[in-house]
Amino acid sequence: MATNASNMPKAETLTLICYDGSIDGPKTLESDSGIITLHHLLRKDANSLPTDFEIRNKSGIYVFVGESDEGAAMAYIGESNNIFNRICQPDHKKKEWWTSVYIFNPSGREMERGMRLYIENKMINDSRIERYSLENSKTNNYDSLSKGNQISADRLYLEMVKFCKTIGFPIFDPISSVKQATESGTSPVFTLRGKKHNAFLTIKGESFVLLPGTTLSNLSAKLDYKSVLSMRSSYSDGQVLKEEILFKSPSAAAAFAAGVNLSGRYEWFQEATGKSLGQWQDGD
Repeated sequence: MATNASNMPKAETLTLICYDGSIDGPKTLESDSGIITLHHLLRKDANSLPTDFEIRNKSGIYVFVGESDEGAAMAYIGESNNIFNRICQPDHKKKEWWTSVYIFNPSGREMERGMRLYIENKMINDSRIERYSLENSKTNNYDSLSKGNQISADRLYLEMVKFCKTIGFPIFDPISSVKQATESGTSPVFTLRGKKHNAFLTIKGESFVLLPGTTLSNLSAKLDYKSVLSMRSSYSDGQVLKEEILFKSPSAAAAFAAGVNLSGRYEWFQEATGKSLGQWQDGD
């Protein structure tokens, strides 16, 4: 049967620049929309950026992410006309909890102050941000922004949200409540155990949710090494998962945790009953 190409979803093409030759180092991602650029770097890299790192001396929005002493996910949203200098200032160095920073710039141009304040405030007050406790809060302070510039800022913000989802930065993703799913009987928690990995999975809607606290095995060269390693660096400290990740299949979740390709329906099991995920799905 012929497929109408107009009904096919448009593919998102990303350009990735790894400044030190490693996916774990400072990197820049650009979308094919040509509107937004995202930079991601770990805290340890903030004081030793390469001279050609694109963020130097540029304006935009930045988001610190990390954990509180109690293990809660935290974020801080800010703006600056020179982000590189801003994130290295003493007041931000005193924030010992943040471990990495995401930086957003309009591609090929600067972001004027009124637009930065508008987007910063819009993001701080976005009700979709549930996974992170925000350290800062603001009242509306963008009254001077013209209607035309507000439209441009809203368009840029939509691209930022889409871009976060595209690269797997889950700040706008809803929280998956394991407790609610378990109590309602829709999905128990399934386990996957190995010599080094100890993984936990539940189901929400059509998504298979790998849960925080999951420990990860080393990666096999047979996997798509770079993409899995990139996801691991975003969601874990390399060994322990710090936040939920949504997968389209139980096998993808199993491979991410175990480091090798596995059949998720047969490898995930429910400890209380000993049933596999496949048996539970089939009602056996």
